[in-house]
Amino acid sequence: PPGSWDGLGVGTPHVVHESGRFHMWYSGSKRMDLAEGPGLGYAVSVDGITWKKYPGNPVLVGSPGSWDPQVFMPYVVPKDTFFQMWYSGGSGDAGSTRSIGFATAPRNSATITVDRTSVDFNNVHLLSASDTLRIHISNWGFTPLLILSVAARQPEFTVTDPRSLPCAVLPFEDMQVGVI
Repeated sequence: PPGSWDGLGVGTPHVVHESGRFHMWYSGSKRMDLAEGPGLGYAVSVDGITWKKYPGNPVLVGSPGSWDPQVFMPYVVPKDTFFQMWYSGGSGDAGSTRSIGFATAPRNSATITVDRTSVDFNNVHLLSASDTLRIHISNWGFTPLLILSVAARQPEFTVTDPRSLPCAVLPFEDMQVGVI
């Protein structure tokens, strides 16, 4: 989307097919003058066509004042419990020196990202209709996420979904929880 860290454009993808999924690391930039980037992002796909971007993007940004204030062209090798990434870095100025950087990151066990963690119900009164909050839960880990229970902290709220627990959210899959 415009204004996002990769809103101006994306490029130089590196794709790895593993565990029935396509994993892509790519360069993205926010501004034409590259004053705020570029950075490196991550996305996952089942079919290699429709991609879901990691909500924690960018996964790697340059370090202002260092040798790599701009990072681009990722190459990633999955290794046991972590990822190894080689990338190009430099200032981006004409005639500037480019270097190769190396970064690692753990391959997450089950992790949760939630779209919204709160909602303002405004002027909800005892006799007014209930409002429903849909909480979208994504598992960005490489192992299934087992949800044993979901509870509301206040008695005024009721969890409507999931209807049957325990349930599993598979790696790179989603589920929704409804709260009234």
